[in-house]
Amino acid sequence: MGLFLFFAVISTSIAQEVEFLNKYSFRVFDTTAYHYEYFRIIKDTPTSKVTLVFTRDSLKISQTTLLKDENGAGRNELMLSFSENGKLVCNQKKDLLTGEESIKEFYENGKMKSEKLLSGDSIIQEWYFSESGITISKPFVVDPSPKGGMQGWNRYLSLTLRYPIRSRQNNSEGVVFIAFDLNENGEIKNPEVANPEEMDPLLAEEALRALRIYPYKWTPLTIDGVAKRCKRRLPVNFKLTD
Repeated sequence: MGLFLFFAVISTSIAQEVEFLNKYSFRVFDTTAYHYEYFRIIKDTPTSKVTLVFTRDSLKISQTTLLKDENGAGRNELMLSFSENGKLVCNQKKDLLTGEESIKEFYENGKMKSEKLLSGDSIIQEWYFSESGITISKPFVVDPSPKGGMQGWNRYLSLTLRYPIRSRQNNSEGVVFIAFDLNENGEIKNPEVANPEEMDPLLAEEALRALRIYPYKWTPLTIDGVAKRCKRRLPVNFKLTD
């Protein structure tokens, strides 16, 4: 497959802005009321847009470079992710015109962990490697799921959520993102609202209440049959009806 050529672009017209992000990568506007974990620097020119994300300690964890065509539309994108030790952990290149994509993941020792070639949402080819560089089989991953799958989860929400009266009166709507840790036993731990500044506090608290009283365990994440801890984030939609 033909992938794409990235090159440095120099321009005299640069717009730059800085944003603060919480640990779930949602924008933090009031840094006195809400803690931020990262800050994002966006450098925009007529030919490219570079987005850099750093920890509070100024350690770079990601860099995204978008190359634009003569009309300012995106054509190629390069995304790099780094570990807390500054090591490259993911290199992702995408041709936005054809949908062709290359994703390479790396171990901390620099050895390649996996490589995938995609076209749109379809995986064309993929390879997996051990930390010593030996080709291995694709890990068998079973994603975590609530009882009854997402259909069961949505049914639970429809029976449990109560639209706060004051929120109705204020015509408050929106999507609350609830985040939590899921342990090896499928138990929900440390639930919280990921986007508190975006939401009516009453809606956020109602979504959190529904999560806290969820009576079932999840099926945990498993990799090659071994249960693993993971983090989850789910949307809870509040929409008024006539």
